[in-house]
Amino acid sequence: MRRAFILIVAVGFLAACGSSGSKPKVNGIPVTFGVEGGNIAPYTIAISAAGAVKETAGILSVTKHHVPAAVTLAVKADSAGVSSRQCAGTLPDIGARFVTVNGKTVTVHGGCEPAFEKLWSKLTAAVGIG
Repeated sequence: MRRAFILIVAVGFLAACGSSGSKPKVNGIPVTFGVEGGNIAPYTIAISAAGAVKETAGILSVTKHHVPAAVTLAVKADSAGVSSRQCAGTLPDIGARFVTVNGKTVTVHGGCEPAFEKLWSKLTAAVGIG
C-alpha cells in the first residue's frame, strides 16, 4: 500500500513538473505596411500574429522572414499617437506610406511626422529592407 502511495505521488509530481515548465506562447499582433499611390509600384508587407513575413505585389525583397512578437507589440505601442498626414510641399508623384496595426491604418504622404518615421524605420529594419 505504501509503495502504491509513493508511486502515485511521484507520478503526480513528475506530471506537475512537466507542465509548470512550459510557458504559453506569446504571439504578437498582425501588422501591415507599405507604399501606395505616386509613380512607383505599390507594395505591401504583412507580418502575421505569429511573426511570419509576407511581401505582396512588391518591388522589394525582404531578407528576414520572421519577426519576434516583441517587435509587433512595440509597433503597437509606438503607433498609438500617430495620425495620418499630408505633409506640406510633398509632390503628388511620391507615394504615401501606410502602417496598419490592429485594424487602424495611418497614412503619411511625406516626411513630416517624426513618430511615423520612427515606426517606419522599426518595421523596415525588422524585415530587412530600407
